[in-house]
Amino acid sequence: MEFSYMKKIKIIASLACAGLLGSSMPSQAASIYAVSYTNVTGFSITGATNNVSVSGFSFSNAAAADSNGNSVANVDLGMTGSDTAASCIGDCTSYNNQFYSHPHSISDTDFIYADAVVTSTDINGGLGAASSIAEGYISDNLDFAFATGSNSLTNATINVGSGGANFQFSFILDNYMELSGDGYGTAWSSLSLSIDNNSIGSLLNETISANSSSSSGTFSTSNISLTEGTHYLSISMDNGINITPVPVPAAVWLFGSGLIGLASIARRRKQ
Repeated sequence: MEFSYMKKIKIIASLACAGLLGSSMPSQAASIYAVSYTNVTGFSITGATNNVSVSGFSFSNAAAADSNGNSVANVDLGMTGSDTAASCIGDCTSYNNQFYSHPHSISDTDFIYADAVVTSTDINGGLGAASSIAEGYISDNLDFAFATGSNSLTNATINVGSGGANFQFSFILDNYMELSGDGYGTAWSSLSLSIDNNSIGSLLNETISANSSSSSGTFSTSNISLTEGTHYLSISMDNGINITPVPVPAAVWLFGSGLIGLASIARRRKQ
């Protein structure tokens, strides 16, 4: 009887391994979702506001692409703000200027979405505001998807009056990233400032490869000291995703069934 029992185990184990290595059954459907968005409001100068003024162009751009060769890229620039047209591939045509996560489920169709806007460059009045997003939900119909939304204020002038100035930049931040589903990829967010090509600081610089991450609240730079005259301010803000769905081979499920069979025999043997 012992020999018969061992023979049964060997037969089932062999079938399970054969299924794992050689099954021609189709893979189970896979899907993956990712989002990265940042909303900044109330960007302002605190401290020596009467001795400092900021002015300059803003630039917004958004791009989306997938493995089927589809790609969309849009840009916009302006003195008081910029609002690029949304870059959309798939089921996201109604998402323009929506800077938050969109509901999704396994029955949804694929979409890749990116957008960016500088609502106001009025830093002097404490009204500076900008948003950007990169988001995507794809199944194994696609090999990969990529999206990025970004804003920048490049070489804006900071005019400092007599005697120089000490001040800070402050703002309200709402940032969120998520990566979930079957597959792998990254989602990232960054926000940085520099004056006269000298970094004031990386206010936000994070990348995730799973789960989610969020940051919110009021933030300020460290104290900034500038001499009298004209200086140059650059602000960059970027959100992006890069995702690839990975189907779960059907053979894995067959192998799992074999293991369940082995466990069942072992239970009966013990009884």
